[in-house]
Amino acid sequence: EVYDAMKTVGNLLIRSRDPAVRRQCSEVSLAFLVDYPMGEKRITSHIHFLVNNLSYPKADGRKSVLELLNQIILKFPNEVLMKLSNLLFLALTLRLANDPDPTCRGMVSELLVNLFQCLTTKNSQRSRKSSQRSGPLGVFFGNTKKWLQDTEGKKKSLQLAGVQVAGILARAVGSGFQAYAGDIIPLLIDIAVHAFERNSKQRNADINTQTNNSIDENGDSEAWNLAHHTVVALTRALKASPRHTAKSALKSSGIPLATIAANGLRFPHVWVRTACARLLGQCLAVRSEAVDEKSTDWIRETALSCCAGFVTDELITTTLGEQLAKNILFLATDQPDSDIIQAIAKRLGGIARKSKPKGISAMNLVSISGEEKEPGWIIRRRSIIKVFGALVAKLEAERSIPLLSIILRPMIMATEDTPSSKNDNAPLKQLAQQVLDLIQKKVGDDHFATAYTQVRGEIMGKRAERAKRRKLEVVQDPQGAARRKRQRTQKKIVAQKRQKAVRKAIRSGELPVARKRCQSRQKKRRV
Repeated sequence: EVYDAMKTVGNLLIRSRDPAVRRQCSEVSLAFLVDYPMGEKRITSHIHFLVNNLSYPKADGRKSVLELLNQIILKFPNEVLMKLSNLLFLALTLRLANDPDPTCRGMVSELLVNLFQCLTTKNSQRSRKSSQRSGPLGVFFGNTKKWLQDTEGKKKSLQLAGVQVAGILARAVGSGFQAYAGDIIPLLIDIAVHAFERNSKQRNADINTQTNNSIDENGDSEAWNLAHHTVVALTRALKASPRHTAKSALKSSGIPLATIAANGLRFPHVWVRTACARLLGQCLAVRSEAVDEKSTDWIRETALSCCAGFVTDELITTTLGEQLAKNILFLATDQPDSDIIQAIAKRLGGIARKSKPKGISAMNLVSISGEEKEPGWIIRRRSIIKVFGALVAKLEAERSIPLLSIILRPMIMATEDTPSSKNDNAPLKQLAQQVLDLIQKKVGDDHFATAYTQVRGEIMGKRAERAKRRKLEVVQDPQGAARRKRQRTQKKIVAQKRQKAVRKAIRSGELPVARKRCQSRQKKRRV
């Protein structure tokens, strides 16, 4: 009768629509499995029931199962958990690769971490080698290696699962990962290098055919997903075992791990770029064989690759901008070289002067969850201004004075009130003014006033020249002026149609990214 009652409880745990009922059934099931006396076959049958329901169609049911399995892993005795570890590992890995719900995938990831940590803790009294090579962790690493070796592309989901499990293992076992770095790291490096090389070839092909397919966050999801998780796994491995990971990467590819990360900064997906920026930052912090700090050419190329991450406004987020700024600042100031600093400043100065996008692309974005996403041009300019401010603060005044003509220009443009900047971001102007005050205090009033007057005069001169050229074009080339006027009118019409389409999509709920201004206008109209 007890077992029949627990079957009913198990069904309610998965199928009930009431969260309170599911929570209570989970507590009863856990108490039964932990405290009630039963044989090995009976326990295994209950675990099989839970594992089989990991593929339950509704996400709430799967979440209840995952929560119960997590408590089972934490509270089961050592001997029982050792016997069930292989079953749990394979089932959870399968869900990690195939579960459509991101919350469930996150829970699976945390559950695997707990499983690996429990097995590591409970095997700590054995000798390290025998525990690592013959214990459950050794089996898990062996399976992961087999999945990573699937380079023919027949089972991409299996390779993706292997990459994710490798990162989870590195995170869970910590310094124990060094025993497997020689086997796992070369495979991860091969996957990352192949993904970045394929992206580079595709980018060159697009340039040769005069097409632009570089920004594609939804297309070819397998490619960016595999690249993203591979870089995340390498970052975790480097954090767990810095020396062995960097040495294995250098031995397998012949180039520093930081160079591979820098190559990934041009990948056409913001998640991959953010992961590569973090990996590069971790490499710079670790150094060792991960970077080629003795080569000034390497430092220059890596810093310029980081600068290139600011070029595309559609692929910039606050997290990515901050990490790129940290990397650039470290490369510029760790071993200060005047030529490298000058090259970085010129590159960033040119990117900062890039014009602000107009129309709906410059509006604030709001995701479905309500989280606001800043426009890329604001993040770009703010990050570059922060880099310039930190650069001046770290360098001596003598090194900063030659850079004033470069770094003052974007800040003067940000602080000026012009007809085109009347709707600019107010915090950005405040930040630029603070940096200007910092520069003036660092280099002195005389040097600052001279450079400020010169740069401001150049800006005003170019504006006057452009205004004069536009006026002369109407007289010298009336047909061309009329054509350009028609083009501007056509662009406005297209922008208005796009705005109407966006508002319609927001009202119907079809647009995955909503526009903040459009939403506020709708609220005003309803009121």
